[in-house]
Amino acid sequence: EEQVLVKNLLSKYVPLISSIARDVLTCSIKELRENILLYKNAILALCKLMCVSQKYCEENLPFLFEVLESDGIEENIKLNICTAFGDFVNRFPNILQNNINKFFKGLHSNNVGLRRYTMIVISHLVLSDLLKLKGEIVDICLLLDGDDAKLKDLVNLFLNEVQAKENNAIYNVIPKALARLNGEYKNLSYDRFKGVVETLFRFIDKDKQVETLIDKLIEKIKASNDLRDWQNTTYCLSLLKYNNEKNISKVIESYSGIKDKNDSDKEVLTNLATIFYNMKKCPNLTPPTKQLIEESEAKILKGEKYVVNKNLLKKRRGRKANSSKSDSSSNSVAGSSSDAEDSDDEMPACCAACGCSAYPKCKTSCKLFDD
Repeated sequence: EEQVLVKNLLSKYVPLISSIARDVLTCSIKELRENILLYKNAILALCKLMCVSQKYCEENLPFLFEVLESDGIEENIKLNICTAFGDFVNRFPNILQNNINKFFKGLHSNNVGLRRYTMIVISHLVLSDLLKLKGEIVDICLLLDGDDAKLKDLVNLFLNEVQAKENNAIYNVIPKALARLNGEYKNLSYDRFKGVVETLFRFIDKDKQVETLIDKLIEKIKASNDLRDWQNTTYCLSLLKYNNEKNISKVIESYSGIKDKNDSDKEVLTNLATIFYNMKKCPNLTPPTKQLIEESEAKILKGEKYVVNKNLLKKRRGRKANSSKSDSSSNSVAGSSSDAEDSDDEMPACCAACGCSAYPKCKTSCKLFDD
């Protein structure tokens, strides 16, 4: 670092490189197009120098984020910067700790190429244990709501690889994700909220995980009188599998003790109807528990019939290779007989990132990554 940035001949070019690179934000579009090769290589050289010195990297990170967020900047410049972020984290593991939200903003860019490259870099960093996901997984799941089929493939491939790498990986970030959905993304539409939690909850397949989530969700209901919170929380409860009577009794007893005006909301009642429907699918129900479910359903739903989505429990972990093909909807009235489980979908025929047809048995290096 000292040889390159302080005492070496190369260090004499540092101010010049920095000056030319920063002109990208102030020059006119015409000047940018006429000198695109100069500006492109200046920013690339700046990124290379940033990999040498952590101090120099920290000083120039705000500039790079500003370039990424600016309109009119040539796409390849932004893609080079996005790729460089992977080098920065590899060189200085905590360099993005205070700027992680700015980095993830690339997932919401109007530029399709930048969204894809950001997702590819994030996948590489997370799967290489260089970046730890928390509530930022919400930004990734929201990409499944778009029209870019290739980006959806990248997201599904990433989520499946993360779960395969560590069985509790998705489960561990759900509390942070829900906190972010109820905070920063509180104004997110109800349909988009449902899409995010459906994506996350399809990875919940252990009774212990279900039990822990039930406890946390019930506490959330008790602590809030906000209608939207009740809608969100009861929808999350409707996505869980009730495979033992302990969890069934816990939900019914807790709800009976905290009923209030929100139980007249149609969305809440529809979610509760789905919960009762899922409870009835519990294997080996004893007569007392079955009677408790039926009595509670009659008392809470007051004899009304609500349409529930029978496909919610059929979305198996790691089976959706291409979410761009929408599931066919299957609606029924709560209390009707259950359908047979769907067969597992096939694995993708090629790598969603680079298109290699040998995936997942390919042994050659990926053209998008060094490893």
